[in-house]
Amino acid sequence: MSGDLCGQPTIPKVLFPCYKAGGFLDFDLLKSLEFFDWYVHLSVIPFPGRRIAARSLHQPDEDCLQSWRYHFTSAFIPGLFPFIQKEADFDAQLRVARAALAVERFRAANTKLPDQLGELSPAFLERFPDDPFDGQPLRYKKLAKGYVVYSVGEDGKDDGGDEKKDITFIVER
Repeated sequence: MSGDLCGQPTIPKVLFPCYKAGGFLDFDLLKSLEFFDWYVHLSVIPFPGRRIAARSLHQPDEDCLQSWRYHFTSAFIPGLFPFIQKEADFDAQLRVARAALAVERFRAANTKLPDQLGELSPAFLERFPDDPFDGQPLRYKKLAKGYVVYSVGEDGKDDGGDEKKDITFIVER
């Protein structure tokens, strides 16, 4: 049995009629619909729970995805988790930008930076956003000439606002 570009098993064209006649195609398509339905339900779960749930979706069915019986499922499903990961990245970027704007509004009103993000609520930000990767509040740190608001990013480790490891919004003046 050969594999497609992603290394997933493929069915030789000469065997496809047997795959279809044996009911495997219908079973495979139903399995794909189950996965897609699960992903639709994931969309209402807030981060970081959505990432955790999506990752757990792939764990128990890894054998299923490697089986020749799930030709279509194995072609589509592994590619869905990166979309959830990318959504978390974009969500983190939006959250840190929104928080930085609140810090700037605070600075304009008070002519100084806040000592901690709690000072922003409720006047400048209804509630300080949580990090979509660990569920904790976004991090804030004063710098010598400004500040950084950041998310821990995919690895879940707080690297102190390191631009290369965390998702950051840095303001220096």
